[in-house]
Amino acid sequence: MPVLVGASEGEREFAGTRQLASVVRSLREEFDFPIFLNADHTHSLAKALEAVKAGFDSVVFDLSALPLAENARSTRQAVEELKSINPTVVVEGEIGDIGSGSEIHADGPSPDHTLTSPEEACQFVVETKVDVLAPAVGNSHGMRESMVTGKKRKHLAIERIREIKSATCVPMTLHGGSGTEDEDLKQAIRAGINIVHINTEPEVILPLVGAQDLLAQPD
Repeated sequence: MPVLVGASEGEREFAGTRQLASVVRSLREEFDFPIFLNADHTHSLAKALEAVKAGFDSVVFDLSALPLAENARSTRQAVEELKSINPTVVVEGEIGDIGSGSEIHADGPSPDHTLTSPEEACQFVVETKVDVLAPAVGNSHGMRESMVTGKKRKHLAIERIREIKSATCVPMTLHGGSGTEDEDLKQAIRAGINIVHINTEPEVILPLVGAQDLLAQPD
């Protein structure tokens, strides 16, 4: 199966944008394997351009914190400039509120995330010409403490996913997939989600699989 390696802005600053691109490119050339590199959650045009010039195959251009009109205007500019460098680069745009930060959040009242409407999604795709859309459909970044223990799970607005897919007819990404009910993920894919992002950072995965206890045991 093809492999897509994602690196956020922080990870690229830590490991080096050009260095990451070189590693993936060398693996692809040596093993003739379909492995690709994605610049995840890129919040500025400068960082997006840096990634594409280095050889990244796709960019998540995320200005979802801005008002929709401003987000669309800046994303369209990014699409035009990135594709002028590499016409085959895949550009993803994000709209709606799914929070920020992939850490485990304290329990409390659930944040009131507003769902992306089909009309907003259609307008955004038409204006920006993005290749992939990341909407807000009940998903959220990070996990709450009760989700780590399995007491609570995230639930998605499946019918809204179906409506957005029908309105836009573009591939769709689900960010913030960690802690989502398994059946919801299956239904989301059937409804039109093509890519699911699930956090694999240690502070999320270790508690889920009980690896901390396993690591403490002798061989």
